[in-house]
Amino acid sequence: MMGYTKRIDFLKGVINAMKLSNPVERVVAAQLLSKNSASINNSASTNITTQIHQKTVAKYNQELRAELFHSNKDANKDGVRQRLLNSNIQDEDLDAILKYNRNIQEKIAENMLSMTGTMKEHALAANAIIKKDIGKLEMSDKLTDVNAIKLKKESLKLEEHTKSKWRCWVWIMIAFVLVVFFNMVLFMKMARKKF
Repeated sequence: MMGYTKRIDFLKGVINAMKLSNPVERVVAAQLLSKNSASINNSASTNITTQIHQKTVAKYNQELRAELFHSNKDANKDGVRQRLLNSNIQDEDLDAILKYNRNIQEKIAENMLSMTGTMKEHALAANAIIKKDIGKLEMSDKLTDVNAIKLKKESLKLEEHTKSKWRCWVWIMIAFVLVVFFNMVLFMKMARKKF
């Protein structure tokens, strides 16, 4: 998939280079495409992309030469003037290339600044969330400590209640008293009926 997307990006770059009106910009765009086409790994696609790249570069170079020579033919035939025109055109071409490169570098710098700004915002947001989570964890840790202490106290009380044997004897005595009481009541009723 990555190779496919790289090839599509390469073809989009070729189409965008074709849309440019200035031949100098086309040549620069074609040179920038060479860096992108070198990163494609598949050998079959590499051959095709290199062929496309070479043909487009050759075409744009020919157009650039034709435009330069065409402007030279329209100029005066004097050799000195042609050299001056050539040097002026080359200076203008170099200025255009330098201006284009500066614009690209400025765009890259702006993109990097915006990316670092968003990364900083994400880092600050993550930091705040992590601090909140740490605070909640510390509170829950304290609550568990308090609950553990309370549980120990209650378990000690329960052990005291279970260890005391006299409570069992108290219940046995209460049961014995109740049995004796009910027997006395029954005996009194029975004795009254006989007399």
